[in-house]
Amino acid sequence: PWRKPLSVAVMMLWIAAAAEVSGPLLISYFIDNMVARHPPM
Repeated sequence: PWRKPLSVAVMMLWIAAAAEVSGPLLISYFIDNMVARHPPM
């Protein structure tokens, strides 16, 4: 009976770690796209 809550907790931990790692990467990626589309002249 304890396997399902444990697996949910592990999945949430993995999702939180992935979001923590990929958050800044995604933000910098979108900023780069905006700058590339609208280059400051």
